[in-house]
Amino acid sequence: MKASDTQTGIRSQSTADLLVPTRYYLRLLDQLESRNTTRTQVLRRAGIPGERLQSEWLSLREAAALVEASQALCAEPHLGFALGRSLRPSDHQVIGYALLSSATLADAMRLAARYWRLLTAVYSMSVGSEGEHLILRWKPVAQLPATLERLHGEAIIAGVHQEMSLLMGRPPAGTLWLPAEWLSPGHPYAQLHSTRIQSLDPADSSLIWTLPATVGDQPLRLSDPNGLSRARRRCEQLLAQLTSAGSLSHWIRLMIRQADDHLPKQGELAALLNLSTRSLHRKLHQEGASFRQIALEERIARARALLIQNQLSLTEIALNLGYGDVANFSRAFRQHCGISPARYRRQEQPLPRV
Repeated sequence: MKASDTQTGIRSQSTADLLVPTRYYLRLLDQLESRNTTRTQVLRRAGIPGERLQSEWLSLREAAALVEASQALCAEPHLGFALGRSLRPSDHQVIGYALLSSATLADAMRLAARYWRLLTAVYSMSVGSEGEHLILRWKPVAQLPATLERLHGEAIIAGVHQEMSLLMGRPPAGTLWLPAEWLSPGHPYAQLHSTRIQSLDPADSSLIWTLPATVGDQPLRLSDPNGLSRARRRCEQLLAQLTSAGSLSHWIRLMIRQADDHLPKQGELAALLNLSTRSLHRKLHQEGASFRQIALEERIARARALLIQNQLSLTEIALNLGYGDVANFSRAFRQHCGISPARYRRQEQPLPRV
């Protein structure tokens, strides 16, 4: 039995999914072993063959199934936090070495944001500045199951705190803003020494870390310009491999399919890969694709699915797909499919039983 979309809560019309590194889930399974939950138990409940763990990458669907199974079998409510605390730079492979070799903490965090896609597809990372502060921000890349989002979010904040403490030789002084529902009694975030914990607006699912700019500008103990240059070249190669040979257009399709609440814009998806909109356009052109055509095809595919489900009116479907009114939706659908949405719905409905 394989992990299904019904099991994981991930809405995808593709047999493939976003890819995430297997190594972090192996570490999660190790954590569970220490809590008397065996790898075999987790894999069986998740419906994932053991040989899949030999692959360098797992699909997001498989990762979600592993997380759901782990949470169901283990009573520990903060597995993600424990996972993040257990990580060391070597667990991040060449990116970990690049972070250690950076000149300043701010440089290291910008480098992490640049290559974040090599670490996880669940959250995106950005680095900015406001006044006298360095701002680190992570955002979920799509509408995902709460357990998957929470475990990865906790692993991020615990892991980043570990990384910054190692780079600087002491815990970083700053403020960490977390989703309000995470701050229930008994949460473990007080273990993030020198970090003040604050609650975000309930509608905000971001993770935000503010650090004094002076902290970000401090030189790091293990800075190595030559080592950093070599590590960056390897990171660029890995990032290119992840978004090459047609996989970039496939990734964009997956992101559009999983964003149920709205259709993401080209600039939003480019930002997730730390690319400019122009660079994303150029890479898609090299694959013989365009964002406009991909978005149109996925919009029409979603329209067909909603019409067949027969649960929403044409007006509701038009608004769901981002059209201003049903007339514009009907025109676009007819141009692409050759018939009106209403006729398509009538044709695709099953015949009543006699």
